[in-house]
Amino acid sequence: MLVEDNPTNVKIAQKVLSKLGLTIDVAYDGLQAVQKVQETDFELILMDLQMPIMGGLEATAQIKKLSAQKAAIPVVALTANAMGQSQQDCLDIGMVDFITKPLRLQSLVDALDVVFQQG
Repeated sequence: MLVEDNPTNVKIAQKVLSKLGLTIDVAYDGLQAVQKVQETDFELILMDLQMPIMGGLEATAQIKKLSAQKAAIPVVALTANAMGQSQQDCLDIGMVDFITKPLRLQSLVDALDVVFQQG
């Protein structure tokens, strides 16, 4: 699932993900993401950090409080903020990796390698 509030970023991500043969479900804010996780099984969540209604850190924290199966879904931060503290905040909340925007194919491939080597 892609959690992203910017329509342009959604289109870019869909193009990059489709090059890898992946299909995505989109949530446009963190609250919607939490609701979708409760209803659907996902293999991966790409989570923007700054969104209206509920940001990515709070949404990830709520997802991690769900059932063990839902909490185990790997969450990768997707953000324009590349500051070291933001990266640490993401890891501290339970995210497994960090990708900066704009999303690039190689960055996604590298993150997928990290995610699925851990799993």
